[in-house]
Amino acid sequence: MKEAISQFRDYPISVDFRHINGVDEEEYLNVLDELESKVNALIIAGLQTKHIVEKVNQIAKKIPVMTLNIDLEDSYRIGFIGIDDYKAGTCLAGLAHNLTRSGENILILSGSKIIHSQSQRVNGFLDTMKQYPEILLSNVIYTEDKLEISNKLLKEILSKKYYKTIVMVDSWLANAGEVVAQTGYNDINILGFDLMPQNKEALKQGKVTYIIDQSAYMQSYECVHKVCEHLIYGTELPKGKNYLPIHIYNKYNLD
Repeated sequence: MKEAISQFRDYPISVDFRHINGVDEEEYLNVLDELESKVNALIIAGLQTKHIVEKVNQIAKKIPVMTLNIDLEDSYRIGFIGIDDYKAGTCLAGLAHNLTRSGENILILSGSKIIHSQSQRVNGFLDTMKQYPEILLSNVIYTEDKLEISNKLLKEILSKKYYKTIVMVDSWLANAGEVVAQTGYNDINILGFDLMPQNKEALKQGKVTYIIDQSAYMQSYECVHKVCEHLIYGTELPKGKNYLPIHIYNKYNLD
């Protein structure tokens, strides 16, 4: 986003960044209330709740709204830039199937049901795994997208049962690698999302097997760039779903 806005440094335009803590609906709504009368356009990573959709719809009647990373499909947003999260889930299932033999167990951890991107990835994963009934799946374990809960649940579960493959759909992939390393298991596959620095390091160290990247840099850059062009030149914003490539990394192609 900062790189995109720097391309328009000769124009009187700026980006106001606001960070929301996890899935706190009240905090999200408070930020939207604050920004509503201060900005000429809004870019958000959506949280799929009734009140947030209603608030976004109210804002979208006055200024252009774009979503990135996490879409708000039921809102009046103009367009979405990100990956197809359902397809990302099917991709994750394909990797898990290749790493897990008949009769072996897969553990599934996700953050929150109201984070649309995560629920879509889970749906894509579970739908695809129906093709492989010989592989045993746990129920989806929800971590509220909080690090301490994710770590606690993972430790408790692995103390009671061995899983050949762990699928992480929450935000704590690298931490899962640390937890598994502490258990003494060295043959568990860990798969998850997002090429963040800590996840890259875990991949290099062999604590994580595969990472699916959602082109986070490009979706952020493209969204800000398109909105700036719209505000300055009046160009049309991309409508509907605008999908970016899904990339798969292991430690051998990371660089």
